[in-house]
Amino acid sequence: MAQQPTSGSSFPSDLTLDILLRLPAKSVWRFRCVSKLWLSITTDPCFIKSFGTTRPSLLLCSIKCHNFFVTSTPQHTHHSSTRSYSSSQTFHCYPMKLPGEKCYFSNMDSVHGLICIEDADSKKPVVWNPSTNQLLHLPKPNMSSKHANVFLGYDSVEGKHKVVCLPYKKTCYVCRVFTLRSGQESWRTVKTNLKHRCIGYASGQCIKGVIYYLARNSQTYDTVIMSFGVLSEIFRMIELPSGIKQDVLISYEGRLACIDRNNNTRLWILEDADKHKWSFQDFFLPLNEWDMGVSREEHNWTATPYLDNRFKLKGCTHAEIHIEKKHMGTEIPTSPEISEALLLPEPNKTATVILDQDEHVPEWKEQITIRGLVVSALLGTLFCIITHKLNLTVGIIPSLNVAAGLLGFFFVKSWTGFLSKLGFTVKPFTKQENTVIQTCVVACYGLAFSGGFGSYLIAMDEKTYKLIGADYPGNHAEDVINPGLWWMIGFLFVVSFLGLFSLVPLRKVMVLDYKLTYPSGTATAMLINSFHTNSGAELAANQVKCLGKYLSLSLVWSCFKWFFSGVGDACGFDNFPTLGLTLFKNTFYFDFSPTYVGCGLICPHIVNCSVLLGAIISWGFLWPFVSQHAGDWYPADLGSNDFKGLYGYKVFIAIAIILGDGLYNLVKIIAVTVKELCSNSSRHLNLPVVTNVVDDEASEILLVKKKRDEVFLKDRIPLGFAVSGYVGLAAISTATIPLIFPPLKWYFVLCSYFIAPALAFCNSYGTGLTDWSLASTYGKIGLFIIASVVGTDGGVIAGLAACGVMMSIVSTAADLMQDFKTGYLTLSSAKSMFVSQLVGTAMGCIIAPLTFYLFWSAFDIGDPNGPYKAPYAVIFREMAILGIEGFAELPKHCLALCYGFFVAALIVNLLRDITPPKISQFIPIPMAMAVPFYIGAYFAIDMFVGTVILFVWERINRKDADDYAGAVASGLICGDGIWTIPSAILSILRINPPICMYFKPALAS
Repeated sequence: MAQQPTSGSSFPSDLTLDILLRLPAKSVWRFRCVSKLWLSITTDPCFIKSFGTTRPSLLLCSIKCHNFFVTSTPQHTHHSSTRSYSSSQTFHCYPMKLPGEKCYFSNMDSVHGLICIEDADSKKPVVWNPSTNQLLHLPKPNMSSKHANVFLGYDSVEGKHKVVCLPYKKTCYVCRVFTLRSGQESWRTVKTNLKHRCIGYASGQCIKGVIYYLARNSQTYDTVIMSFGVLSEIFRMIELPSGIKQDVLISYEGRLACIDRNNNTRLWILEDADKHKWSFQDFFLPLNEWDMGVSREEHNWTATPYLDNRFKLKGCTHAEIHIEKKHMGTEIPTSPEISEALLLPEPNKTATVILDQDEHVPEWKEQITIRGLVVSALLGTLFCIITHKLNLTVGIIPSLNVAAGLLGFFFVKSWTGFLSKLGFTVKPFTKQENTVIQTCVVACYGLAFSGGFGSYLIAMDEKTYKLIGADYPGNHAEDVINPGLWWMIGFLFVVSFLGLFSLVPLRKVMVLDYKLTYPSGTATAMLINSFHTNSGAELAANQVKCLGKYLSLSLVWSCFKWFFSGVGDACGFDNFPTLGLTLFKNTFYFDFSPTYVGCGLICPHIVNCSVLLGAIISWGFLWPFVSQHAGDWYPADLGSNDFKGLYGYKVFIAIAIILGDGLYNLVKIIAVTVKELCSNSSRHLNLPVVTNVVDDEASEILLVKKKRDEVFLKDRIPLGFAVSGYVGLAAISTATIPLIFPPLKWYFVLCSYFIAPALAFCNSYGTGLTDWSLASTYGKIGLFIIASVVGTDGGVIAGLAACGVMMSIVSTAADLMQDFKTGYLTLSSAKSMFVSQLVGTAMGCIIAPLTFYLFWSAFDIGDPNGPYKAPYAVIFREMAILGIEGFAELPKHCLALCYGFFVAALIVNLLRDITPPKISQFIPIPMAMAVPFYIGAYFAIDMFVGTVILFVWERINRKDADDYAGAVASGLICGDGIWTIPSAILSILRINPPICMYFKPALAS
């Protein structure tokens, strides 16, 4: 007897894969038990995403006897030249079991093979895979209405489904969002921004990562279309064409469309959501053979014919007739989509994909240009100055990424346009080059923060030492190193590059495998991508004009203010008692600072309100109360900056709040990270997904993702290069840092470099999940540990230097992963991202110390009564002293107050996490509250003015506020920052302002 061939020898793997791809989904599901090979093939994510490539069909959907009937027919060949469509063909019926006797379907298509329904009894949303008949019961959302409008969306970037719940027939202020496969156990709250009332069981569509649904404008009561970005989670309002009354939304050629029904049917197609631009297409209804020998009266059926994205118009969509059976309280979806298992294949037809696969992606060397590096250096200098100014005044630094991307786009576009007009041939400005500029600028000005110029480095100087007091326990004269240009540049060069090499080997794991969102990196990528579209370029041009206008106003105003600022710190608009002299004594006044008003426009409302609340608690109640006990709690004759008096309360209570907030968030981020890592290895909340029958959009998404993956993985950074780079730099740094900071011995540095990659991973992972970098918190941990170990013999300097080492590595590693995410989404090479980060870091190692030295030479840095208080210098030095000496010399009751505020910070953070979103959104942020405790209330007033302006602007015109608020804020901040340069030069040349404007009581002599 001849030996039978094995399955492996008879069927090559590619043939097996091809056969499985041609089978219905139910057959594939059953055949997983045939062998481990088939199980491996059919559970592979690439196989699942490639599945379902059959051509579209005409569908009729109905319910009878608790069964869900889908009647389908293969679609005939359609010629794109025709202006209308009609169909007459044979139907085939495929019954399937409903998931429950009573359920409500959301009025939208399935999304990548899943349908979202609502259990009629429990009112809980349920995600259903009809091909495998699997159900995922979600928690009941905390909604004010009994029923909810439930929409299912798909984020093609992260490859995750999101369920969105909105109140049923009630005005929406917030919505609830649940992300599948994320380990999420409860609903998140997202502000709807635009008040609207969702139409009961409104028709909806998810197209290219955007959910569309019908609603009514709460102000005009007009019917509109609301859009919700599944990735960005931002709402937008789109006006319908005039005269449209039919409430059906469909997908047409990958775009949103709605129906206007007259003698024939008119399909309105959304061409431009920003401009509310629509076009139309006419067609005829395919009703000729809706008979099938069934009496509609007998079965109590009502037919509602319409098109959805299964109707093949111009090669991209399909049609169906929707049958509603009004029986037993069960409702049918307007357009339920059925997985491949329920449809007949058409083997001779191939998919039509709307995607330009020939989009040119420049080589990584072409993405890095001379003009890009020049622009990066200019913008890096500007943003370093702005960062230093904010760092040395209030210590709050908003994200300047939008301004960096916008100005980078503007400068290069202006330069290429200018050369083109002169007749020169210029290289096109691509989004990849824009991304490289963005990366380079952010890396450069990031060192102005992580370099410690407003914290651990300046905490070593003589002025901070004298401010704390020469007789203060633990504060020794030998623990003083004044800022020097060359040693600061050298220090940054030996510590700033290690973070870049520490996590390079994990870039694929973080971006592709774990699919971390990195919200700031994703938002930056979306911004850059939008710049390089026609509508996006137009908006960017308008934003640049807006930024330029407010930059000019801010620059002129700052120059005008200088003339009245006189000599000293008591003159000018910076000391204008706008709220009266009594409140002025407690630092409550508006100082007309464009920078702080701009920060108020950028920072979230809750941050600005938290800062103001902290100012009211401290300067409005706590410090006046403590001052009443002068002579009892502390000596009454002490100076205003003596740590044994009121100044000690201000500094140490602020430290207590900062440490409480940092500790809580550190534990929280670590817990979230560990939980997420564990959930990645499990299959919790993981429904097997079968791709849509609508393979056009799915294929487009797959091709886009495939292209992103190819570009991201194409230019590999060798593992050996990364490891050797880290080891080599660590060796150089271990030998060099003790020469700069002798108390920090080489073995402490070496231990830091052994621990740093693990901490860098934790911080990068946490940043990817929450967009919150805890680099300064990791730095403070290193500060306390090293200071306590070294002790009184140089412990302060050693602790502060160790803080810098740890903070630099952890911060730059998280920034690099953010940039990798941005590069992935803009089709930028990972190698160009890494090189631009290296170049930007090298720029920052030179530019950041130079710009800081400009401040150091021109202004009185660290003066508690001046504009450049450097608040964190005192705080960081006190932390180092605390690590050595403890709390022995604190004023009376200061330690008890510190304990109280430390616990309060933990409790407030806990309340923010455990309370319902509609309550937690009003609970303040302790870290933001802590800043004015030490600095004063004046900047809180400025930031609150900014947030009030933004709040009113959003109520008047939300779209304009979303589009231009960032540009206005960036212009205000940049204009004031630019004036710092001529102001510093005038100060160095000893040219003083000609006028001193100050205020005094009317009855004073």
